Amino acid sequence: MRISTFGYAIILTPILFLCACAEEKKSGGGGGSAPVIPEASYCSTISTFTTSSTITGTAIYKRRAFYALGLGDVDTTDYPIRRAEVRVLSGSTVVQCGETDNSGNFSLSLPQNSNTYTIQVNSRAFNSYVKTSILNDPTNNVFYSLTTTVVPDSNKSVGTLTASATNSTLLGGAFNIYDQILKANEFLRDKTAGCGALCTTFTVATKSQVYWKPGFNPGTYVGTSSGLSFYSPSESKLYILGGLNGDPDNTDTDHFDNTVIIHEYGHFIEDQYSKTNSPGGSHTGTGVIDARLAWGEGWANFFGVYVNSYFTGDTRYRDTKGNKDGSVHSFFFNLELDSDTSDAPAALLGQGNFREFAVTQSLWDSVDKTADALNTSVAYNSNPNNDEAITANFYEFWSVLTVYFSTSSYYFRNFGLFMELQNALAGRTDVSTILTSFQQRANRIDYGYTVTAPNGTCNYTIQSSSPSTSFAGSDQYRDNDFYQYTHTGGALTLTLTHNGNSDLDLYLYTSNYQYGSTSSMAGSSNQSSGTTETITLSNLAAGTYMINVMNYSGTGSNTYTLSTGAGQLCH
Repeated sequence: MRISTFGYAIILTPILFLCACAEEKKSGGGGGSAPVIPEASYCSTISTFTTSSTITGTAIYKRRAFYALGLGDVDTTDYPIRRAEVRVLSGSTVVQCGETDNSGNFSLSLPQNSNTYTIQVNSRAFNSYVKTSILNDPTNNVFYSLTTTVVPDSNKSVGTLTASATNSTLLGGAFNIYDQILKANEFLRDKTAGCGALCTTFTVATKSQVYWKPGFNPGTYVGTSSGLSFYSPSESKLYILGGLNGDPDNTDTDHFDNTVIIHEYGHFIEDQYSKTNSPGGSHTGTGVIDARLAWGEGWANFFGVYVNSYFTGDTRYRDTKGNKDGSVHSFFFNLELDSDTSDAPAALLGQGNFREFAVTQSLWDSVDKTADALNTSVAYNSNPNNDEAITANFYEFWSVLTVYFSTSSYYFRNFGLFMELQNALAGRTDVSTILTSFQQRANRIDYGYTVTAPNGTCNYTIQSSSPSTSFAGSDQYRDNDFYQYTHTGGALTLTLTHNGNSDLDLYLYTSNYQYGSTSSMAGSSNQSSGTTETITLSNLAAGTYMINVMNYSGTGSNTYTLSTGAGQLCH
Protein backbone atom coordinates (compact mmCIF):
# COMPACT_ATOMS: atom_id res chain seq x y z
CA MET A 1 0.00 0.00 0.00
CA ARG A 2 2.94 2.14 -0.40
CA ILE A 3 4.18 4.27 -3.09
CA SER A 4 7.28 5.36 -1.62
CA THR A 5 8.93 8.53 -2.15
CA PHE A 6 12.32 9.96 -2.15
CA GLY A 7 12.92 7.94 0.81
CA TYR A 8 9.48 8.69 1.81
CA ALA A 9 7.20 5.80 1.91
CA ILE A 10 3.77 6.78 0.89
CA ILE A 11 1.00 5.01 2.63
CA LEU A 12 -2.08 5.40 0.56
CA THR A 13 -5.73 4.80 0.91
CA PRO A 14 -7.81 5.49 -2.22
CA ILE A 15 -7.06 9.18 -2.00
CA LEU A 16 -5.13 9.64 1.24
CA PHE A 17 -1.33 9.70 0.98
CA LEU A 18 0.60 9.44 4.24
CA CYS A 19 4.35 9.38 4.12
CA ALA A 20 7.33 8.61 6.30
CA CYS A 21 10.47 10.29 5.09
CA ALA A 22 13.84 8.92 4.13
CA GLU A 23 15.44 10.78 6.96
CA GLU A 24 13.24 8.76 9.30
CA LYS A 25 14.41 5.61 7.61
CA LYS A 26 18.02 6.26 8.56
CA SER A 27 20.41 4.17 6.55
CA GLY A 28 20.99 0.52 6.86
CA GLY A 29 18.08 -1.70 6.37
CA GLY A 30 20.71 -4.34 6.90
CA GLY A 31 18.78 -5.94 9.71
CA GLY A 32 21.04 -5.94 12.74
CA SER A 33 24.73 -6.58 13.25
CA ALA A 34 25.18 -9.56 10.90
CA PRO A 35 28.19 -9.07 8.60
CA VAL A 36 27.26 -7.80 5.16
CA ILE A 37 28.06 -10.18 2.32
CA PRO A 38 28.79 -8.21 -0.87
CA GLU A 39 26.90 -8.97 -4.05
CA ALA A 40 28.67 -11.49 -6.29
CA SER A 41 30.59 -10.04 -9.23
CA TYR A 42 28.69 -9.74 -12.48
CA CYS A 43 29.28 -12.55 -14.96
CA SER A 44 30.71 -10.93 -18.10
CA THR A 45 33.56 -13.12 -19.39
CA ILE A 46 32.62 -15.19 -22.44
CA SER A 47 34.62 -18.43 -22.47
CA THR A 48 35.59 -20.49 -25.52
CA PHE A 49 36.13 -24.24 -25.71
CA THR A 50 38.01 -26.52 -28.10
CA THR A 51 34.95 -28.71 -28.62
CA SER A 52 31.66 -27.09 -27.75
CA SER A 53 27.91 -27.41 -27.90
CA THR A 54 25.50 -24.52 -28.38
CA ILE A 55 22.76 -24.41 -25.75
CA THR A 56 19.76 -22.19 -26.35
CA GLY A 57 16.63 -21.33 -24.43
CA THR A 58 14.08 -18.66 -23.59
CA ALA A 59 13.37 -17.03 -20.22
CA ILE A 60 9.99 -15.53 -19.37
CA TYR A 61 8.21 -14.35 -16.26
CA LYS A 62 4.58 -14.24 -15.26
CA ARG A 63 2.73 -11.52 -13.42
CA ARG A 64 -0.81 -11.01 -12.22
CA ALA A 65 -3.29 -9.01 -14.25
CA PHE A 66 -5.37 -6.21 -12.74
CA TYR A 67 -9.12 -6.57 -12.63
CA ALA A 68 -11.98 -4.63 -11.03
CA LEU A 69 -11.11 -5.68 -7.47
CA GLY A 70 -7.32 -5.52 -7.57
CA LEU A 71 -4.72 -8.11 -8.59
CA GLY A 72 -6.47 -10.96 -10.35
CA ASP A 73 -5.37 -14.20 -11.93
CA VAL A 74 -1.96 -14.86 -13.40
CA ASP A 75 -1.72 -13.00 -16.70
CA THR A 76 -1.90 -15.21 -19.78
CA THR A 77 0.86 -13.13 -21.37
CA ASP A 78 4.42 -14.45 -21.31
CA TYR A 79 6.75 -11.55 -20.47
CA PRO A 80 10.35 -11.97 -21.69
CA ILE A 81 13.17 -11.61 -19.21
CA ARG A 82 15.19 -9.17 -21.26
CA ARG A 83 18.86 -8.17 -21.24
CA ALA A 84 19.47 -10.15 -18.04
CA GLU A 85 22.59 -11.94 -16.84
CA VAL A 86 22.94 -15.66 -17.62
CA ARG A 87 25.47 -17.79 -15.75
CA VAL A 88 26.38 -21.46 -16.22
CA LEU A 89 27.76 -23.35 -13.24
CA SER A 90 29.60 -26.59 -12.83
CA GLY A 91 29.02 -27.20 -9.13
CA SER A 92 29.81 -23.77 -7.70
CA THR A 93 32.25 -22.78 -10.45
CA VAL A 94 31.16 -20.35 -13.16
CA VAL A 95 32.09 -21.77 -16.56
CA GLN A 96 30.18 -19.47 -18.93
CA CYS A 97 28.52 -16.08 -19.01
CA GLY A 98 25.87 -14.55 -21.25
CA GLU A 99 22.78 -12.37 -21.41
CA THR A 100 19.26 -12.74 -22.70
CA ASP A 101 18.25 -10.67 -25.72
CA ASN A 102 15.25 -8.38 -25.98
CA SER A 103 12.95 -11.38 -26.48
CA GLY A 104 14.31 -13.32 -23.52
CA ASN A 105 16.32 -15.71 -25.71
CA PHE A 106 19.84 -16.84 -24.86
CA SER A 107 22.53 -18.85 -26.65
CA LEU A 108 25.55 -20.21 -24.82
CA SER A 109 28.63 -22.19 -25.77
CA LEU A 110 29.50 -25.01 -23.34
CA PRO A 111 32.20 -27.70 -23.41
CA GLN A 112 30.83 -30.73 -25.22
CA ASN A 113 30.75 -33.55 -22.67
CA SER A 114 28.36 -35.63 -20.56
CA ASN A 115 28.59 -33.53 -17.40
CA THR A 116 25.57 -31.78 -15.90
CA TYR A 117 25.61 -27.97 -15.77
CA THR A 118 23.25 -25.51 -14.13
CA ILE A 119 21.98 -22.56 -16.18
CA GLN A 120 20.89 -19.48 -14.22
CA VAL A 121 18.95 -16.53 -15.60
CA ASN A 122 19.42 -13.89 -12.93
CA SER A 123 17.50 -10.87 -11.71
CA ARG A 124 20.18 -8.38 -12.62
CA ALA A 125 22.07 -6.78 -15.49
CA PHE A 126 25.06 -4.52 -15.94
CA ASN A 127 25.11 -3.48 -19.55
CA SER A 128 24.27 -0.62 -21.89
CA TYR A 129 20.54 -1.25 -21.43
CA VAL A 130 20.20 -1.31 -17.65
CA LYS A 131 22.35 -1.59 -14.55
CA THR A 132 20.40 -3.00 -11.65
CA SER A 133 20.19 -5.96 -9.28
CA ILE A 134 17.08 -7.29 -7.57
CA LEU A 135 18.37 -8.79 -4.32
CA ASN A 136 16.91 -10.61 -1.33
CA ASP A 137 18.19 -8.39 1.50
CA PRO A 138 20.98 -5.88 2.21
CA THR A 139 22.86 -8.31 4.46
CA ASN A 140 23.21 -11.24 2.06
CA ASN A 141 22.82 -9.44 -1.30
CA VAL A 142 21.70 -12.56 -3.17
CA PHE A 143 20.06 -12.16 -6.57
CA TYR A 144 17.19 -14.35 -7.76
CA SER A 145 17.76 -17.08 -10.32
CA LEU A 146 15.54 -18.96 -12.76
CA THR A 147 17.41 -22.25 -13.23
CA THR A 148 17.53 -25.44 -15.23
CA THR A 149 20.15 -28.12 -15.88
CA VAL A 150 21.65 -29.36 -19.12
CA VAL A 151 24.04 -32.02 -20.35
CA PRO A 152 25.88 -30.41 -23.32
CA ASP A 153 26.65 -33.58 -25.23
CA SER A 154 25.24 -31.95 -28.38
CA ASN A 155 23.65 -28.72 -29.57
CA LYS A 156 20.26 -28.46 -27.87
CA SER A 157 17.55 -26.22 -26.50
CA VAL A 158 16.51 -26.24 -22.86
CA GLY A 159 13.13 -24.81 -23.89
CA THR A 160 11.27 -22.08 -22.04
CA LEU A 161 12.10 -21.27 -18.43
CA THR A 162 9.22 -19.62 -16.55
CA ALA A 163 9.38 -17.49 -13.40
CA SER A 164 6.12 -18.07 -11.53
CA ALA A 165 3.66 -15.44 -10.29
CA THR A 166 2.16 -17.66 -7.59
CA ASN A 167 2.96 -17.95 -3.93
CA SER A 168 5.04 -21.11 -4.36
CA THR A 169 8.14 -19.23 -5.57
CA LEU A 170 6.98 -15.79 -6.79
CA LEU A 171 10.11 -15.46 -8.91
CA GLY A 172 7.95 -13.48 -11.30
CA GLY A 173 7.86 -10.71 -8.71
CA ALA A 174 11.63 -10.25 -8.83
CA PHE A 175 11.72 -10.25 -12.62
CA ASN A 176 8.77 -7.88 -12.90
CA ILE A 177 10.59 -5.38 -10.68
CA TYR A 178 13.67 -5.83 -12.84
CA ASP A 179 11.73 -5.25 -16.07
CA GLN A 180 10.13 -2.04 -14.80
CA ILE A 181 13.59 -0.59 -14.14
CA LEU A 182 14.71 -1.68 -17.60
CA LYS A 183 11.64 0.02 -19.06
CA ALA A 184 12.40 3.24 -17.17
CA ASN A 185 15.85 3.28 -18.77
CA GLU A 186 14.36 2.62 -22.22
CA PHE A 187 11.83 5.39 -21.67
CA LEU A 188 14.52 7.91 -20.72
CA ARG A 189 16.63 6.99 -23.75
CA ASP A 190 13.67 7.37 -26.07
CA LYS A 191 12.30 10.56 -24.55
CA THR A 192 15.59 12.44 -24.35
CA ALA A 193 16.73 11.54 -27.85
CA GLY A 194 15.57 14.93 -29.13
CA CYS A 195 17.17 16.92 -26.35
CA GLY A 196 19.49 18.87 -28.62
CA ALA A 197 21.14 21.78 -26.82
CA LEU A 198 18.68 21.68 -23.93
CA CYS A 199 20.14 18.69 -22.12
CA THR A 200 22.30 15.59 -22.33
CA THR A 201 20.78 12.57 -24.01
CA PHE A 202 20.27 9.78 -21.49
CA THR A 203 22.19 6.54 -22.01
CA VAL A 204 21.89 4.20 -19.03
CA ALA A 205 21.42 4.95 -15.35
CA THR A 206 24.04 4.29 -12.72
CA LYS A 207 23.62 0.95 -10.99
CA SER A 208 20.71 0.51 -8.59
CA GLN A 209 20.25 -2.17 -5.96
CA VAL A 210 16.66 -3.15 -5.20
CA TYR A 211 15.71 -5.25 -2.19
CA TRP A 212 12.61 -7.45 -2.28
CA LYS A 213 11.55 -10.73 -0.72
CA PRO A 214 8.22 -12.62 -1.11
CA GLY A 215 5.99 -12.03 1.93
CA PHE A 216 8.47 -9.63 3.53
CA ASN A 217 7.93 -6.03 4.62
CA PRO A 218 11.09 -3.90 4.27
CA GLY A 219 9.45 -1.45 6.66
CA THR A 220 10.82 -3.68 9.43
CA TYR A 221 14.27 -2.37 8.56
CA VAL A 222 13.16 1.07 9.68
CA GLY A 223 11.03 0.06 12.62
CA THR A 224 7.51 -0.06 11.25
CA SER A 225 5.09 -2.96 10.89
CA SER A 226 3.12 -1.12 8.22
CA GLY A 227 3.71 -2.33 4.68
CA LEU A 228 6.27 -0.10 3.08
CA SER A 229 8.14 0.45 -0.18
CA PHE A 230 10.70 3.22 -0.12
CA TYR A 231 13.85 4.69 -1.58
CA SER A 232 16.72 5.46 0.78
CA PRO A 233 18.85 8.33 -0.59
CA SER A 234 21.53 7.84 2.06
CA GLU A 235 22.20 4.40 0.55
CA SER A 236 20.94 4.97 -3.02
CA LYS A 237 18.91 1.78 -2.64
CA LEU A 238 15.28 0.83 -3.30
CA TYR A 239 13.13 -1.36 -1.07
CA ILE A 240 10.00 -2.95 -2.55
CA LEU A 241 7.23 -4.45 -0.46
CA GLY A 242 6.75 -8.22 -0.86
CA GLY A 243 3.92 -8.65 1.65
CA LEU A 244 3.47 -9.04 5.38
CA ASN A 245 4.24 -11.95 7.67
CA GLY A 246 5.10 -14.31 4.83
CA ASP A 247 1.70 -13.86 3.16
CA PRO A 248 1.72 -12.15 -0.27
CA ASP A 249 -1.80 -13.34 -1.15
CA ASN A 250 -3.75 -11.46 1.54
CA THR A 251 -1.53 -8.53 2.44
CA ASP A 252 -0.12 -5.43 0.84
CA THR A 253 2.41 -6.08 -1.91
CA ASP A 254 4.05 -3.92 -4.56
CA HIS A 255 5.98 -6.36 -6.78
CA PHE A 256 3.27 -6.27 -9.46
CA ASP A 257 2.29 -2.62 -8.89
CA ASN A 258 4.34 -1.19 -11.73
CA THR A 259 3.63 2.47 -11.04
CA VAL A 260 4.77 2.02 -7.44
CA ILE A 261 8.03 0.36 -8.53
CA ILE A 262 8.76 3.05 -11.11
CA HIS A 263 7.77 5.75 -8.60
CA GLU A 264 10.56 4.52 -6.32
CA TYR A 265 12.96 4.37 -9.23
CA GLY A 266 11.93 7.94 -10.10
CA HIS A 267 13.34 8.99 -6.74
CA PHE A 268 16.55 7.14 -7.57
CA ILE A 269 16.78 8.95 -10.91
CA GLU A 270 16.18 12.32 -9.23
CA ASP A 271 18.82 11.48 -6.62
CA GLN A 272 21.43 10.39 -9.16
CA TYR A 273 20.89 13.03 -11.85
CA SER A 274 19.53 16.01 -9.97
CA LYS A 275 19.08 17.31 -6.42
CA THR A 276 16.14 17.37 -4.05
CA ASN A 277 15.28 19.39 -0.97
CA SER A 278 12.26 17.29 -0.04
CA PRO A 279 12.02 16.92 3.76
CA GLY A 280 9.77 13.87 3.68
CA GLY A 281 7.09 13.62 6.33
CA SER A 282 3.40 12.76 6.44
CA HIS A 283 1.35 14.04 3.55
CA THR A 284 -1.83 13.58 1.61
CA GLY A 285 -1.90 13.59 -2.15
CA THR A 286 -4.80 16.02 -2.17
CA GLY A 287 -3.90 18.15 0.83
CA VAL A 288 -1.71 21.22 1.33
CA ILE A 289 1.80 20.09 2.28
CA ASP A 290 5.37 21.37 2.21
CA ALA A 291 5.99 22.65 -1.33
CA ARG A 292 9.30 20.77 -1.55
CA LEU A 293 7.60 17.50 -0.62
CA ALA A 294 4.71 18.16 -3.03
CA TRP A 295 7.24 18.54 -5.84
CA GLY A 296 9.23 15.40 -4.99
CA GLU A 297 6.17 13.19 -4.65
CA GLY A 298 4.39 14.76 -7.60
CA TRP A 299 7.40 14.11 -9.84
CA ALA A 300 7.72 10.46 -8.76
CA ASN A 301 3.98 9.86 -9.22
CA PHE A 302 4.14 11.36 -12.70
CA PHE A 303 7.24 9.39 -13.65
CA GLY A 304 5.68 6.13 -12.48
CA VAL A 305 2.53 6.58 -14.53
CA TYR A 306 4.19 8.07 -17.61
CA VAL A 307 6.77 5.32 -17.97
CA ASN A 308 4.19 2.58 -17.44
CA SER A 309 1.70 4.15 -19.86
CA TYR A 310 4.44 4.62 -22.48
CA PHE A 311 4.78 0.83 -22.76
CA THR A 312 1.31 -0.41 -21.81
CA GLY A 313 -1.12 2.42 -22.55
CA ASP A 314 -2.35 2.09 -18.95
CA THR A 315 -2.73 5.58 -17.46
CA ARG A 316 -3.84 4.45 -14.01
CA TYR A 317 -1.90 4.98 -10.82
CA ARG A 318 -2.43 1.78 -8.86
CA ASP A 319 -1.56 0.25 -5.52
CA THR A 320 -2.99 -3.14 -4.55
CA LYS A 321 -3.47 -5.33 -1.51
CA GLY A 322 -3.41 -9.13 -1.80
CA ASN A 323 -4.51 -10.95 -4.92
CA LYS A 324 -7.31 -13.15 -6.22
CA ASP A 325 -5.79 -16.30 -4.72
CA GLY A 326 -6.31 -14.85 -1.25
CA SER A 327 -9.45 -14.07 0.68
CA VAL A 328 -8.53 -10.38 1.02
CA HIS A 329 -7.65 -8.34 -2.03
CA SER A 330 -8.42 -4.82 -3.17
CA PHE A 331 -7.02 -1.55 -4.46
CA PHE A 332 -5.65 0.97 -2.01
CA PHE A 333 -6.04 3.39 -4.87
CA ASN A 334 -6.73 3.10 -8.59
CA LEU A 335 -6.61 6.56 -10.11
CA GLU A 336 -7.09 7.23 -13.81
CA LEU A 337 -5.01 10.31 -14.62
CA ASP A 338 -6.99 10.97 -17.79
CA SER A 339 -10.26 11.42 -15.91
CA ASP A 340 -9.55 11.59 -12.17
CA THR A 341 -11.07 14.50 -10.26
CA SER A 342 -9.80 13.63 -6.78
CA ASP A 343 -7.61 16.72 -6.51
CA ALA A 344 -9.52 19.97 -6.74
CA PRO A 345 -7.51 22.85 -5.27
CA ALA A 346 -9.64 25.66 -3.91
CA ALA A 347 -9.95 28.75 -6.07
CA LEU A 348 -6.73 30.19 -4.61
CA LEU A 349 -4.00 30.78 -7.17
CA GLY A 350 -0.78 29.26 -5.88
CA GLN A 351 -2.30 26.59 -3.67
CA GLY A 352 -1.68 23.90 -6.31
CA ASN A 353 2.09 24.32 -5.84
CA PHE A 354 1.61 22.86 -2.35
CA ARG A 355 -0.46 19.86 -3.47
CA GLU A 356 1.19 16.61 -4.52
CA PHE A 357 -1.44 15.35 -6.89
CA ALA A 358 -1.93 18.76 -8.49
CA VAL A 359 1.78 18.62 -9.38
CA THR A 360 1.36 15.07 -10.72
CA GLN A 361 -1.59 15.99 -12.91
CA SER A 362 -0.04 19.23 -14.17
CA LEU A 363 3.03 17.33 -15.37
CA TRP A 364 0.82 14.61 -16.83
CA ASP A 365 -1.51 16.99 -18.67
CA SER A 366 1.52 18.82 -20.05
CA VAL A 367 2.74 15.73 -21.94
CA ASP A 368 -0.51 13.81 -22.40
CA LYS A 369 -1.92 13.67 -25.93
CA THR A 370 -5.20 11.94 -25.08
CA ALA A 371 -8.45 13.84 -24.61
CA ASP A 372 -9.63 13.48 -21.02
CA ALA A 373 -12.55 14.51 -18.88
CA LEU A 374 -10.60 16.15 -16.08
CA ASN A 375 -10.86 19.78 -17.04
CA THR A 376 -14.53 19.62 -18.00
CA SER A 377 -15.64 18.08 -14.71
CA VAL A 378 -13.85 20.13 -12.06
CA ALA A 379 -15.62 23.28 -11.03
CA TYR A 380 -12.51 25.28 -10.18
CA ASN A 381 -11.14 25.08 -13.70
CA SER A 382 -11.70 28.24 -15.69
CA ASN A 383 -10.33 26.93 -18.98
CA PRO A 384 -12.19 23.74 -19.98
CA ASN A 385 -10.29 21.44 -22.33
CA ASN A 386 -7.31 23.79 -22.43
CA ASP A 387 -4.84 20.96 -21.99
CA GLU A 388 -5.76 18.98 -25.08
CA ALA A 389 -4.01 21.34 -27.48
CA ILE A 390 -0.82 21.27 -25.39
CA THR A 391 1.85 18.59 -25.62
CA ALA A 392 5.17 19.46 -24.06
CA ASN A 393 8.27 17.42 -24.74
CA PHE A 394 9.41 15.36 -21.77
CA TYR A 395 12.97 16.48 -22.39
CA GLU A 396 11.95 20.00 -21.35
CA PHE A 397 11.31 18.58 -17.88
CA TRP A 398 14.46 16.47 -18.09
CA SER A 399 16.46 19.57 -18.92
CA VAL A 400 15.21 21.45 -15.86
CA LEU A 401 15.75 18.42 -13.65
CA THR A 402 19.26 17.52 -14.80
CA VAL A 403 20.74 20.81 -16.00
CA TYR A 404 19.29 23.32 -13.53
CA PHE A 405 17.97 21.49 -10.45
CA SER A 406 21.21 19.49 -10.38
CA THR A 407 23.34 22.55 -9.67
CA SER A 408 24.03 24.13 -6.30
CA SER A 409 22.65 27.45 -7.54
CA TYR A 410 19.11 26.72 -6.37
CA TYR A 411 17.63 26.17 -2.96
CA PHE A 412 14.24 25.00 -1.70
CA ARG A 413 13.41 23.22 -4.96
CA ASN A 414 9.68 23.11 -5.60
CA PHE A 415 7.21 23.04 -8.48
CA GLY A 416 7.02 26.84 -8.75
CA LEU A 417 10.79 27.02 -9.29
CA PHE A 418 10.67 24.03 -11.64
CA MET A 419 8.11 25.69 -13.89
CA GLU A 420 9.85 29.04 -13.63
CA LEU A 421 12.94 27.38 -15.10
CA GLN A 422 10.91 25.52 -17.73
CA ASN A 423 9.36 28.84 -18.68
CA ALA A 424 12.83 30.24 -19.39
CA LEU A 425 13.92 27.44 -21.75
CA ALA A 426 14.50 28.32 -25.36
CA GLY A 427 11.68 26.94 -27.49
CA ARG A 428 9.78 25.69 -24.45
CA THR A 429 6.11 24.68 -24.56
CA ASP A 430 3.71 27.14 -22.95
CA VAL A 431 1.77 25.16 -20.32
CA SER A 432 0.47 28.17 -18.40
CA THR A 433 -3.20 27.32 -18.96
CA ILE A 434 -2.65 23.87 -17.46
CA LEU A 435 -1.01 25.43 -14.42
CA THR A 436 -3.94 27.79 -14.02
CA SER A 437 -6.29 24.81 -14.08
CA PHE A 438 -4.55 23.45 -11.01
CA GLN A 439 -4.17 26.83 -9.27
CA GLN A 440 -0.40 26.90 -9.75
CA ARG A 441 2.10 29.60 -10.50
CA ALA A 442 5.26 29.24 -12.56
CA ASN A 443 7.28 31.19 -9.99
CA ARG A 444 8.26 31.29 -6.31
CA ILE A 445 5.98 34.06 -5.14
CA ASP A 446 4.19 31.70 -2.73
CA TYR A 447 7.26 29.77 -1.65
CA GLY A 448 10.92 30.72 -1.57
CA TYR A 449 10.82 34.17 -3.15
CA THR A 450 14.23 35.84 -2.78
CA VAL A 451 14.29 38.96 -0.60
CA THR A 452 17.10 41.49 -0.18
CA ALA A 453 17.47 44.70 1.78
CA PRO A 454 17.28 47.75 -0.50
CA ASN A 455 16.19 51.21 0.54
CA GLY A 456 12.43 51.71 0.53
CA THR A 457 9.28 50.24 2.02
CA CYS A 458 7.94 46.77 1.20
CA ASN A 459 4.67 45.65 2.70
CA TYR A 460 3.44 42.06 2.65
CA THR A 461 0.02 40.62 3.35
CA ILE A 462 -0.89 37.23 4.72
CA GLN A 463 -4.54 36.25 4.18
CA SER A 464 -5.07 33.63 6.84
CA SER A 465 -7.66 30.89 7.15
CA SER A 466 -8.27 29.14 10.47
CA PRO A 467 -4.85 28.61 12.05
CA SER A 468 -4.36 25.45 14.05
CA THR A 469 -1.90 27.01 16.57
CA SER A 470 0.47 24.13 15.82
CA PHE A 471 2.96 23.29 13.11
CA ALA A 472 1.38 19.88 12.54
CA GLY A 473 -1.91 21.32 11.36
CA SER A 474 -0.76 24.62 9.91
CA ASP A 475 -1.76 25.39 6.32
CA GLN A 476 1.60 26.07 4.68
CA TYR A 477 -0.06 27.91 1.82
CA ARG A 478 -2.53 30.20 3.61
CA ASP A 479 -1.11 30.56 7.12
CA ASN A 480 2.56 30.80 6.21
CA ASP A 481 4.74 32.96 4.01
CA PHE A 482 8.22 31.76 2.99
CA TYR A 483 11.11 33.94 1.79
CA GLN A 484 14.60 32.94 0.67
CA TYR A 485 17.30 35.07 2.25
CA THR A 486 21.08 34.92 1.79
CA HIS A 487 23.26 36.00 4.70
CA THR A 488 26.91 36.94 4.22
CA GLY A 489 27.91 35.82 7.70
CA GLY A 490 28.15 37.43 11.13
CA ALA A 491 25.51 39.21 13.20
CA LEU A 492 21.90 39.36 12.05
CA THR A 493 18.85 41.09 13.47
CA LEU A 494 15.65 40.09 11.68
CA THR A 495 12.44 41.93 12.59
CA LEU A 496 8.80 41.28 11.73
CA THR A 497 6.43 44.23 12.27
CA HIS A 498 2.71 43.64 11.69
CA ASN A 499 -0.63 45.34 12.18
CA GLY A 500 -1.73 43.15 15.09
CA ASN A 501 -4.83 41.66 13.49
CA SER A 502 -3.40 38.21 14.23
CA ASP A 503 -0.61 36.67 16.24
CA LEU A 504 2.21 36.32 13.74
CA ASP A 505 5.42 34.43 14.58
CA LEU A 506 8.83 34.59 12.93
CA TYR A 507 11.18 31.69 12.16
CA LEU A 508 14.52 31.48 10.38
CA TYR A 509 15.25 28.01 8.98
CA THR A 510 18.44 26.46 7.69
CA SER A 511 18.53 25.48 4.00
CA ASN A 512 17.47 21.82 4.45
CA TYR A 513 14.89 22.46 7.14
CA GLN A 514 12.04 20.34 8.41
CA TYR A 515 9.02 22.59 8.93
CA GLY A 516 8.36 23.07 12.65
CA SER A 517 11.56 21.33 13.73
CA THR A 518 13.47 23.35 16.31
CA SER A 519 16.71 21.67 15.23
CA SER A 520 16.18 23.19 11.76
CA MET A 521 15.78 26.72 13.13
CA ALA A 522 18.64 29.17 13.16
CA GLY A 523 16.41 31.42 15.23
CA SER A 524 12.79 32.07 16.21
CA SER A 525 10.53 34.64 17.83
CA ASN A 526 7.00 33.77 18.92
CA GLN A 527 5.75 36.29 21.43
CA SER A 528 2.17 35.83 22.61
CA SER A 529 1.32 39.52 22.20
CA GLY A 530 2.54 42.67 20.52
CA THR A 531 3.13 43.66 16.93
CA THR A 532 6.85 42.94 16.67
CA GLU A 533 8.89 39.76 16.53
CA THR A 534 12.69 39.95 16.49
CA ILE A 535 15.40 37.35 15.99
CA THR A 536 18.86 38.48 17.12
CA LEU A 537 21.86 36.33 16.21
CA SER A 538 25.42 37.34 17.05
CA ASN A 539 27.26 35.10 14.62
CA LEU A 540 25.13 33.44 11.95
CA ALA A 541 27.07 31.39 9.40
CA ALA A 542 27.05 32.60 5.82
CA GLY A 543 24.47 30.78 3.76
CA THR A 544 20.96 30.72 2.32
CA TYR A 545 18.08 30.56 4.78
CA MET A 546 14.28 30.42 4.70
CA ILE A 547 12.35 33.12 6.52
CA ASN A 548 8.95 31.85 7.65
CA VAL A 549 6.17 34.15 8.77
CA MET A 550 3.55 31.97 10.45
CA ASN A 551 0.05 33.02 11.45
CA TYR A 552 -0.29 31.35 14.84
CA SER A 553 -3.82 32.55 15.59
CA GLY A 554 -6.43 34.93 14.26
CA THR A 555 -8.06 35.27 10.87
CA GLY A 556 -8.36 37.88 8.17
CA SER A 557 -5.85 40.06 6.40
CA ASN A 558 -2.55 40.88 8.10
CA THR A 559 -0.06 43.42 6.75
CA TYR A 560 3.56 43.24 7.80
CA THR A 561 7.12 44.21 6.96
CA LEU A 562 10.41 42.35 7.34
CA SER A 563 13.68 44.14 7.97
CA THR A 564 17.30 43.77 8.97
CA GLY A 565 19.75 46.44 10.05
CA ALA A 566 20.33 47.09 6.34
CA GLY A 567 16.71 48.04 5.72
CA GLN A 568 13.43 46.43 4.81
CA LEU A 569 13.53 43.14 2.92
CA CYS A 570 11.96 43.34 -0.51
CA HIS A 571 11.42 41.03 -3.47
